[in-house]
Amino acid sequence: MIARIRTTKAQLMSGPQLLSEPQSRQADGFTLIELVVVIALLGVVAAVASPMLNSRRVVSTVDSGQTAELLVSTLRMARTTAILNGSPVYVIADSTGFGVWDATGQVLQPKHWYAPGVQAAWTSSTVAFQPTGMSNVSLQVRFTNAIREWRVEVLSGSGQVSQSEVLR
Repeated sequence: MIARIRTTKAQLMSGPQLLSEPQSRQADGFTLIELVVVIALLGVVAAVASPMLNSRRVVSTVDSGQTAELLVSTLRMARTTAILNGSPVYVIADSTGFGVWDATGQVLQPKHWYAPGVQAAWTSSTVAFQPTGMSNVSLQVRFTNAIREWRVEVLSGSGQVSQSEVLR
């Protein structure tokens, strides 16, 4: 510790005195080092948070396409199951997802939930695939989110299933 010498008019008469405690300075604000450290920490937090915020948009793009692909594979599985089992198979949808049941009401495939942010519009809520492979209705389903739109179609005559991306 460096000793400081402080002299006043009265002390000049008696001689210098050593102070063992440093002078207390007033805290008027932040030092430059404190400000630099805080700004650096904010930069690190922003660098970590930025990819998370940007990836949310990418995930929402992928989810609508993945939901459409999942429906296509589910419809094709339902059609194949109806042909192989020789009995009708039903794909039933509502505002939250879709699932597959057989003619006795047994669940063949549990309900698939729509991804967050994905909206689905069905022209019919139930599609029945007959043992011949044909469906009872022509179906069109649109999956949309903030960025993309996908369309899944089932033809009633053949039961064929197709998927396409709708360009906006």
